[in-house]
Amino acid sequence: YPNIKYFADFGEYKIEGYSIAVIGGAYSVDKSYRLQSGYYWNPEEQLSAVEQQECLSMLNGKHFDFIFSHTCPYSFRPIHLFLPCINQSKVDNSMENFLEEVACQVEWDVWCFAHYHNDEILADGVKMFYEDIWHLDKTYDRLTETKE
Repeated sequence: YPNIKYFADFGEYKIEGYSIAVIGGAYSVDKSYRLQSGYYWNPEEQLSAVEQQECLSMLNGKHFDFIFSHTCPYSFRPIHLFLPCINQSKVDNSMENFLEEVACQVEWDVWCFAHYHNDEILADGVKMFYEDIWHLDKTYDRLTETKE
């Protein structure tokens, strides 16, 4: 896909006048199945502890109009979407815990993520994407209209 532009695993961007922090990575709940079945699994699917610290140092104390992450802070997890066949005690929540730290240490207006395969507004300023496609202006306006 030569026309697709990819973000770095974490970074700061200015797009259409908006300040945006991007943070990739999430745990695959189907990791064991993939490994047992001979399917591909990326051992670097989550940020390492060193990368997390670098990311936090880069973003700490700044304000962003948007934070785009693959998964979400721990407190935003859509528990109602958890698969009943997955033993949650075996799920690595280190990225969600790290993003919770980011959410507390970085000022942000809108947080968008997609890991849980659903389209839903979870709280003021928090949107989970799956199939929805929204322009940045619409996303910002809609998600900040009631946020204080």
